[in-house]
Formats: sequence, C-alpha cells, structure tokens
Amino acid sequence: MNTLQGAFDSLRQFEKRHSLFEMEIEGIKFWEYIRPHIYNEIKSSGTKDRLFPKKKKTTKIMELMKNVVINNPIAASESDYLFIGHPRRKLQKNGYWWDIYSDTIINQMEVNYIYAERPYYDTHKQPAETDQIYYLDLYDYTLSGLFRQLETFHHSLSGDNEEKIIHVQRKLSLKFNIKLDLKKMVEKFINYYKVKKRVYRWWFRRINPNIIVIVVNSGNRIRIKAAKEENIPVVELQHGVVHKRHVAYNYPSNTTIESFPDYFLCYGEFWKQLVDLPIPDSRVIPIGYPHMDRQLRKYKNKNNKDQILFISQGGRIGRKLSKLAVKLRNKGNISFEIVYKLHPGEYDGWRKRYPWLAEADIEVVDSSVPQLYKLFSESNIQIGIGSTAVYEGLAFDLNTFVYNTPESDILNPLVENGDAALFSSVDELISLIGSSNSGSNTSCYYFSPNSVCRMAKTLKELSNNGTLYK
Repeated sequence: MNTLQGAFDSLRQFEKRHSLFEMEIEGIKFWEYIRPHIYNEIKSSGTKDRLFPKKKKTTKIMELMKNVVINNPIAASESDYLFIGHPRRKLQKNGYWWDIYSDTIINQMEVNYIYAERPYYDTHKQPAETDQIYYLDLYDYTLSGLFRQLETFHHSLSGDNEEKIIHVQRKLSLKFNIKLDLKKMVEKFINYYKVKKRVYRWWFRRINPNIIVIVVNSGNRIRIKAAKEENIPVVELQHGVVHKRHVAYNYPSNTTIESFPDYFLCYGEFWKQLVDLPIPDSRVIPIGYPHMDRQLRKYKNKNNKDQILFISQGGRIGRKLSKLAVKLRNKGNISFEIVYKLHPGEYDGWRKRYPWLAEADIEVVDSSVPQLYKLFSESNIQIGIGSTAVYEGLAFDLNTFVYNTPESDILNPLVENGDAALFSSVDELISLIGSSNSGSNTSCYYFSPNSVCRMAKTLKELSNNGTLYK
C-alpha cells in the first residue's frame, strides 16, 4: 500500500463489501475481535519489527508460575471499582513503577477498588505504585489454557462456516497480497473466546464492581464483552494517540460493536472530533491527561536551552528518525545540542540496531532517566514522526517539526492546525529551525485542563449512574 491511511481505507471498503461486522459463527461476531490482527498483517506486508527481545521458553514458564502464585486474582474481594490498567509501567522518581494512566487518578480517589494487571512481555514491574493489585496471568494463561484442552471447548470450522471463512481468506489474500490462514485464526479465537469469557464472567460476578475502568481496549475485548453480559458498564481511559487510521477507534457508522467500551474518556475536544467511535458523542467525554498535568506542575518552569529533542518509536520509524538525527548533527551550521530519546522497546540492543547513532555526537537516552517530561522542559524544539509524546510536547510550548514519512500522517492534524511544521529533508528542517510554531495557545484543545478533578468527578458519576450502551 502507498500509505497506511490508504491501507486502512481499503480495509474499511473491504469490510463493507463483505459485511464482515455482521458475519457470525455460533452467534459470535468474530471480526471485530480479530480485525486488529488482520490490519497488522496488511500494514507489515510481511515485515515485522520486534522491539522487545524474545525470551527463552523456560524463562517465560518460570515467570508465569511466579505470577500465578503472587497477587492471585482469586483472592480479590468485592469492590466498587475494578481498574484493568496499562501493563507497561514506568519508573518514577519515588522508586516505584507506575501505571501512569491509572495511578495518578487512583491516588486522588478515596474509593474501594482493586487493580488487575496483564503481563507486559511476560513480566510485572515491581515495586508497583498501585495497591490492591492482582495479576491476570492465572486467568489468561493457566486456566484458559487448561480449559481449552477440554473437548467441550474445542471448535473446528465445518460446513457453511468453513466455506465462508475460506472465501473471505481468499479475497483478503488477493486484495492485500498477504498470506493468512484465516480459518486457523478464527478457530483459535472461537476456542479462546468461549473459555476466557466464561472465566471473566465468573470473576466479575465474584468481585461485583459498579464499573470497570480499562486502559487499552484492544487487549480487553473479551473482558469487555463479559462485563456487558454481567451488566457492568466499562469506561476506557485514553492512553495515547488515536487517529483516523487507528483500527481500534474507527468503525463504520451505525455499526454495533459489542466489545467496545460504554464510555471513552479522552484527553481533549480535539480527540473527540478525530475518530469514528461506535458509541454516541455523549459517551465520549473530554477529561484531560492527569499524569501529564502532574508532570507539568513539576517541570514546566525549568529553564530550557538550545536543545533539539528527537522522539523515537522503534521499528521502521526508529531507523528513519535516527538517520535524520545523525544527518542533522553532521551539518556544521547547527549549534543546538541534540538529544535522541529512545522508545522503551529500543533500550536493549539499540547500538547494534542503529550503529550510525551510536557513533554520532548525540546524547542518546536509553533508559527511563531522565524522564521524558524533564527532557521537554530542557528543550525548545521537538522532532518526531507519529508519537503521542509529540502532542504532549505542545504543553511545554515546544516548537514542533514532523518528519514527512508514510507514518507521519498521524501528526498531520498538528500541521493542519498550525501547531507543527512538516519537512522532508534535513536541509528543509534547518531552514525551518528558528521559526516559531509553538502550540501553547491551543494546548487546552488537545488536553483539557484540571484533569484530575474532572476524572475523579466523572468516574464517580459513572460508578453511580453509568449504563451499558446497547
């Protein structure tokens, strides 16, 4: 595909032509669950970048056994709130690992809650900032794996179901030039769906929350469906960039998505206008970003310097951006210091992956220290391709430049709004440096103010009066 937007538009046309959201197997609308996997295959076109190193099987088994014993969710008691947070924690100055999307608000709310955590690359960071924490390894791997071995839950496609899946598979392969065993994927999903939904319906009945608050809907779809069947409203907190080609946040109009949350609490009005969610506008509520507000109070008044901050994302983007940073450094007429902030998934092995960066006169940040927000406060220019952090940099009044690549259309709205400048070469970038495009006057459009108070008030209201969207 020429662009990622083109790929997504083609997928949406394909879905409409073949009525994929209406297609069912044993009453299960499977397409909405496997859709992200299909889109990833289309985007990658056979090229996959692994950010985090793959662990040995024995290491994974040992960590799984430990996680099943520690913080066992069966021990959880009834609570008003269930948070299913973001599994990627970040180390903060107090020496604890934070779920930056949930912990800031949990610490401000005096409520009865429990917190459930999925493993992040088979691990859980400790010590965690969160109290009342339970690990979901037992439900997602151990029990689900055991039950799937039982004949009752084993499912193989046959007859009309097999025929229609093979038909879709053939059409997908021809349209997008991908090799995909859709039949095997659907069979595996149906088996997993039946088991996992049963396990979580049982657990949700046991802890009986008023609402469930999640971060990242794409990893929680079966849990969301289980919650709705138990009549428990689900609220999602925005955790990063959502955009016009984000497969988890854009759906055809008038399409019922049974595994989407009942409410979406977004960073600001900008994000509400940007996507096509399968819920009414009244259920999409601009709240702000509590963690960023906390960091703003800590760092915004610090003195900055002539420093350019590159914000990497790994994979193909990391290769392109790091080569650009080196080209900029090698230009003799640039007096700025250059800092290259790696994505956490790039920390291990970046010198081997980007040898040109390792040899350059560039400060490479390959750990959680210094924190990104401190780097924002010290810089006056930021450069990126498609990272959420670029939007956050606006709150620090940074002049923003977007490197024009097929992936950069994620940040095109910033350019269209006049809050960033697009460039295609290092010489064009140099000509733009010194011009001002700071988004300080419009940052509230992207991130609503007073987010902690807004979030706490809204969650309490939804806990008392929230309803399912059917």
